[in-house]
Formats: sequence, C-alpha cells, structure tokens
Amino acid sequence: MNTNQTTENKKLQAIIQLIENSGSFDKKYYTYQLKKAGKKTKNPVEHYLLEGCKIGLEPHPCFVTDFYFEHNKDVQEVNAHPFIHFVMYGYKENRLTREGFSLSRYREQRPEIEKTGANPFKHFTKKYGQHQPVPNLVEAPQQIKLPQLSATDIKSLSEQAVQLGKV
Repeated sequence: MNTNQTTENKKLQAIIQLIENSGSFDKKYYTYQLKKAGKKTKNPVEHYLLEGCKIGLEPHPCFVTDFYFEHNKDVQEVNAHPFIHFVMYGYKENRLTREGFSLSRYREQRPEIEKTGANPFKHFTKKYGQHQPVPNLVEAPQQIKLPQLSATDIKSLSEQAVQLGKV
C-alpha cells in the first residue's frame, strides 16, 4: 500500500468513525436492505460509503439520499456526499432528510430529546422501529468532534465518495 492509499484509508476510517459515533447510521436497517439485495458486509458504514450509495441503499429509514440532494441544492453544488454533510452539518441546520420527516418538528414534539441531548435518528429507530410508518417529525444527533481531520480532508474525502457513489 503506497503513502497515498494509506492516507486515503486513514481518512476513510476517520469518516466511518465519525458516522458511527453520530448514531445517525442504522446498521440493522442497512443490513436489511443489503440482505434484500442479496449482499453481505462486515462493515455496513464502509459499504454504504463506497458501494451502497451507488446502488440506492440508504443509511437510515429517515434519510433518502436523492431527497436530501433535491432539497439541499447547496450540498449538491459543492459536490458534498449527502450523508457525510448531514452528519457534520445538516442535523444542526434541521435539513430535510426525507418526505414527511422534519427534524425541527420531531424536536418540538419530543422535548426530552433536547433535554437529554439524544440523537434524533437513534431515538426514532428505538421508538418506532424499522417497519413503522415515518411520522412527521425531526431531531438532531449529538455534536461530534472530528477525529483529527481538517476541512480540506473532509472535502477531499467527500469528493471521492461522490465520485464513487451515485451522488
């Protein structure tokens, strides 16, 4: 493995860790989609970033990649990976993530989320499960510190993910 590959692998691992720490990625939901597609993986987050987003798999029942791009043109204009953008910024800005799901409304309806600092996507999954209809609500994951990545590193990785994915 050359130095560039090592550096890129470290960046990818840092992004994977960021997403896992956010609680915004629903591994059970993703694995369910993979199984339906006749596929398996040991690392669902990595699979999503490198392959799953290309074949239309979603990281969470309340996140639809195409919808996020369609309703957040600024993300599309800078060629950012939609889910990475959401984990880093979108949840703080109450960005729309799918039809009929509003983070701000979810927070309004569930004051315990703000009080406890709970992750809204994680809260939703525990409360409603994967097979329930998505109520019209929203919440934000807890703030996360980036593991030693500069904005340039994130942008570079995001651009690579865009090139690899359908985004």
